[in-house]
Amino acid sequence: MASAAYADEIYRWVDENGRTQFSDKVPDRYRNAASRVDTNPSELTDSQRQEAAERAAREKAIVERASDARAEPVPLQAPPSAAVMGSRDGLSQQKLDCERMQREYRESQECFAPYIVRGRKGKYRSGVVLPEAFLYCKPVPDPSQQCGSQPQYNRQ
Repeated sequence: MASAAYADEIYRWVDENGRTQFSDKVPDRYRNAASRVDTNPSELTDSQRQEAAERAAREKAIVERASDARAEPVPLQAPPSAAVMGSRDGLSQQKLDCERMQREYRESQECFAPYIVRGRKGKYRSGVVLPEAFLYCKPVPDPSQQCGSQPQYNRQ
């Protein structure tokens, strides 16, 4: 069919088994039943080609950034300076770090949620994360191992 798309004329007909056929050559017995298919709508304009190339470049950059993010560990933010911290002690800083990690984890889960298969979808079984999710979402590990369960006042 791909080579037929470049042909000058494409024809459509229904064979003796009831199947619709497309080709640039029509068998003699179907010549009277075949109709010409207008292929002009399938041809891209120059602006459509340019738009597709730009979209492909943007998506390629997203994939590269996502693969870089998965390859390199994300460094923790530097702790605030003593002037900013004021009278906060190490325990308060740990609480702030845990709140930040929990917030990042929750945001990651919200990003991935639309890409989780519910029921069966094509070749994917229920509960599987679709591969395109990693183009747009950053995987963040669950901080409950380091921080314990999420405080009640932060739950939504």
